This record gives sequence, C-alpha cells and structure tokens, in this order.
Amino acid sequence: MLITASSCKKYLQPLLDDQLTLDQVFQDRNQSDMYLATIYDYMPDNLFILFTNCDDPMVFASDDGKIQFTTTEAAKLTAGNWSPSDQPISYYWTRFYQGIRAASIYIDKIPSNTQYSASEIPNLVAQARALRAYYYFALMKLYGPVIILPDYISTSVSASDLQLKRNTYDECVNYIVSELDAAAPNLPVTTPVTNDVGHVTSIFALALKERVLLYAASPLNNGNPDYAGFVNSDGQPLFNTTYDAAKWKKASDAGKALITLARANGLNLYRENTAGVYDPRKSYSNVFAIRYNSEIIFSRPPTSNSAQSIGIEQYSTPRQFNGLNSASVTQELVDAFRTTNGKTIDDPTSGYVETGFSAAADASTAAGTWNMYRNREPRFYDIVTFNNSQWRAYGTTVNTKVEYFNKGKSGKSGAGTSFSVTGYTLRKYLGVSSDDPLTVGTTIDVKNNKYSTTKNAIVFRLGEFYLDYAEALNESSPGDPDILTYLNLIRDRGGIPVLTGVFSQDVMRTLIRQERRVELAFEGGHRYFDTRRWKIATTTLGGPKTGMNVDAGATATDPAFYTRTTFETRIFTNKYYLWPIPSGEIYKDINLVQNPGW
Repeated sequence: MLITASSCKKYLQPLLDDQLTLDQVFQDRNQSDMYLATIYDYMPDNLFILFTNCDDPMVFASDDGKIQFTTTEAAKLTAGNWSPSDQPISYYWTRFYQGIRAASIYIDKIPSNTQYSASEIPNLVAQARALRAYYYFALMKLYGPVIILPDYISTSVSASDLQLKRNTYDECVNYIVSELDAAAPNLPVTTPVTNDVGHVTSIFALALKERVLLYAASPLNNGNPDYAGFVNSDGQPLFNTTYDAAKWKKASDAGKALITLARANGLNLYRENTAGVYDPRKSYSNVFAIRYNSEIIFSRPPTSNSAQSIGIEQYSTPRQFNGLNSASVTQELVDAFRTTNGKTIDDPTSGYVETGFSAAADASTAAGTWNMYRNREPRFYDIVTFNNSQWRAYGTTVNTKVEYFNKGKSGKSGAGTSFSVTGYTLRKYLGVSSDDPLTVGTTIDVKNNKYSTTKNAIVFRLGEFYLDYAEALNESSPGDPDILTYLNLIRDRGGIPVLTGVFSQDVMRTLIRQERRVELAFEGGHRYFDTRRWKIATTTLGGPKTGMNVDAGATATDPAFYTRTTFETRIFTNKYYLWPIPSGEIYKDINLVQNPGW
C-alpha cells in the first residue's frame, strides 16, 4: 500500500517496509519520517541529467547543449520522434502524481501519529503541502493544466469516481498559490546545516509561489490565442485567452516579497574576495561548488552513491582526462556570452575578434587560443570548456591544454561516441573551489572513480529570483528603477560593467533574457522552459544547431576546426509547447482531454 520512489536513485534513502500497512506506518515515528523522506524523493535531481528514465532531459533539450547518446530522453525530444506513449512522457506524469498521492496520504495520516507532539504536526503537514504544490507545478510546466486531485482518495474508491476532468490553468495556479500560502506560516524561514537541511522552508514556499506566478503571467499561458479552442470534456476553456497584465504585477510583488524575506535572513548573492580584490570567477563557480552558501534557497544534498556529481562529472570531463567527454555546449550559447566590457559580440564597439590565434596568454586563456574565446566575460570560462582551454588533471600541478580538434586527445577521431559533437563541453559544476581560476578537476579523477561528491543539486537560488523580479517588473511597471538595480547586481557579480541610462521596455526585455541565458545556463531546465513560456521555442529549440567542425583539425592551431558547423537540425512545432498526456491515462479517464495537436 505504500508508494515508493520511481527514480533510480534515492534522495534521503528512505527504506519503507512494504509489508507494513499505512496505519502501522503512521503509528511509528521512524516509519513516518521515512515516509516523508520518500515524498521528497520524487523531486527531480537537477544534476542527474544524462541517463534514460532517470534524468532531467530538459537541460540538454534546450538550444544550449547536446548529449552524444541517442538513448537519452533529450535526444528524443530534440529529434521530434516522441509520442504520447513514449518515455519520458509517461514517466514524469506518473512520477509527479505518485508524489502528489504520497503527500496527500501523509497529510491525512500524520496527525494521528501520537509519537509527535502537537506542536510538530503543523510543520510536518506544511512540508507535505509545499511538496505537493511543487509536484503540481512540475506537471504544469510540462503538460499545462492538469487534474487537481481531491485531498485524499480512499483505496476503495470506485473507478467511476476517478473519471476526472482537467482543471483550468488559472484554477491550477490559484490552488498551488493557496496551498503555499497556507503552508508557509508553519514552516521555518530557514534551516540550519543539521539533520533538517534539505527540508522545505517558508522561503522555499515563497520562491515556488513566485515562479508559479511568473509562468502564469508569461505569453504561453497569459492570453495565448493558440489555445482559444482548447476546451475540457464539458466545453469549459482550459486557458483564458484574454491577456491579463495584472498577472505580471502579482509575479513582481511575489518576487519583491521573496527577495526581502531572503535578504533579511542572511541570503545574498555569493561573492568572493581574494586579498581584498573581488573575484568574479570564484564568486560564480563556487555557488555550485560550495554546498551551503549564502545564495542557496533550497538544494538537494548528494545521495550516498553520489550519482548527482558522478553523472555530470563523468560526461563533462574531456576524454584525455579519463572522462566521457559528451556533455556538449552549442555555438549558440557560446555566442551569447558577452565580451569583458559587457557588450554582445555583434556590437562593433565590443572588441570581439572572431578569427586568428593569440600570441600571448592572458588572465583566462593560454597563448595560441582562438581569438573567439579571448576577452569574453568571466562566466564563459567557468561554464564552457573549449579547444586549448586549460585543465589540471588529478594528482598533478601542471595545466594541460584540452584538445577537441579532430586529431586531438579528446577529439572525434577514434573516439566512437565519446566525443563532443560541438567542440565544447560543459565546465559548470566541475569547479572545486580551486585557487587557480584557470583550472577545474583538481579533485576529480574519473578513471579511478574519484569525484567531488559534496555537490548539492540547486533547486532555488537567489540569483534566479533577481532576474525573475526584474522580468516581471519590466512587464508590469516599465522604467521602474528596481529593474536595472537587480539586473545590475547579477552583471556585477558576473564581472561585467553595470548598465546605466534609460532603456525601453523592449530593449530591457532583451537584456534580461540574455542575462538569464548566461547566468542560469544548464540549471534546472531554465532555458528550455523559458523559451517555451516566452513562446519563442520554435526558433530557439527548433532549427539548426551548430558548433565547431569536429571532423577537421590536425593540430590545435588548424583553422579548419574553427568553423561554425551544423551538427543537427532539431524539431520543435507548436504542439510541443505542451507535452501530450500519456496515452494510457487518456484511455483510462474518459473525461481527460488530450493537449492540442496530439
């Protein structure tokens, strides 16, 4: 009768005895604690992003990256060869509804456990309510409006009573917001780094509320004419196709409330100073390398088998350092990074140079580096590994140049599928708080299974919500000085000049969107979901994607390698804005309507 996690790794390692009845579980404090841990376990792992049925495929289904394995769910999504009966369609629908069901059982049963004090019960119920809200929103991001289940469904309920119709999108949003508002007063504002770390807080609840309201205000879900004929089984429209500007105001108000509460409780953008000098590279990379830092609102601690770290580190490490070399970065993302003066590469005043090789080393690159990679903003060097960038192998003190050209030690020639299809790989998440800003991997030895196993998978961090707030405020109150203030806080931490002057709403929208792409690259599927909610995904997620010419290059300074080359053309049509409801669910519920186009 107990629901166990469907993922292939455990969050808090719950070990529920499947021979126990629910009543027995909720008479025992230890068993009830493990049941709550199981509810947490349905939360996706943002770092375990590379494997069939156990990954977060949206990271590499965006136009930022590519995994060189056709068995991954990301490969299915980008190739357009998926249907309502395929993974990951049914996997996520089942997983999140299992989490919802488990949370509802817990909410119903936990008050009867007399081994908890009366003062403990409200907090336990609030944790489950917040998690249930999280899983509902996880469904909505993929499938749109979903079915809001009754708070508790008996195991003896008849099949006819489960012929439920979908709630409207606005009803789903209102339900989630009301659940979070009810849960927040019974949650601690923060948790210390103790046994309670990794449990939800009132700041978690407010962060989720803000994100829900931001998505609800966005073009995909706010006045989208494409869904004018999308109705429920009883004819009720599932989306309001009339644009409502007040939704942006709700999102900006929630963003401001979150930032105020977070900062009042010690959360700030993480920054590092070395000998009194601000270091933008360490400040950014160590957000992900240091498990508990001032910026993290909520993160998932690593599991005992360290699957979070192992997956990302194996696939991001170049082959010449014993890695799998296959978490590729696209040229489209490389081109999104600005130059050191904070200007885009297409700005004639940026100083960007596309071709040729450098004669001397600088603070971030070695001599002989292709000029495309020189004088780029600091975050570029902590997110992307490029040809001739430097790496320090495990147990050594000498920097080694990465070779991604065709004949190089990490190049395509002779590599089978273990190569970067773009000539770039992901460097983010490999930082280990090294004193050398040029290097990563100083505690990573893939060959001998040595990993930096203390990484947390970040779910919410303050930097995201500075950008959320700026975006919502730009849509609801163009010209508000807070827009530039919070955008500039991110730019300044990133090591590029702050913006001054007056910007139109359209220009500011472009600036904010580009900042999101860089700052939040490869985090939690942000890019995938952002371009969908902005309704620009047919261009961003579809069409040709490029990298360097991995079929060319005999040496590191062979210009033939440094040519923009299409590695695949991706498919994204209008119907992909909403994933299809799994076909098995449609067959079982006569009142459950399918998404448009499926």
